[in-house]
Amino acid sequence: RRRAEVRVPLSASCAWQMAYSPQQMLKLCGVLRRAFVGNDRNTLRELCGPVLANIHLLRPNELAMVLNHYAHARVTDQGFWTRVSDALDDVFVDVDPKALGIAANAYAKASFRHDGAMASISGWAQ
Repeated sequence: RRRAEVRVPLSASCAWQMAYSPQQMLKLCGVLRRAFVGNDRNTLRELCGPVLANIHLLRPNELAMVLNHYAHARVTDQGFWTRVSDALDDVFVDVDPKALGIAANAYAKASFRHDGAMASISGWAQ
């Protein structure tokens, strides 16, 4: 017997006020995923702060997913993309090919060019 899944709507104010500790990165990724699936661009924009504050704690696959969600939701805040791109080389350690492809696709979808990020992605692709 399956349990009924209860979905609590994520309000933008709730998302921004929530502080994410290092142990809560999975929770942050879940909140991002729900906002993406719900096409809630306001929440995605408000989560830029927590993502940037904790970017050093994200695994390469998680960061690729974040980039993918922001690109496909058309959240193209140049400041956000620049700061993520600056940190990409530090986060992408021992990255797998799938995450590289997802990240490269996200940059293409967002139409954002950052030489350092592209160098990091292409360096791991070789």
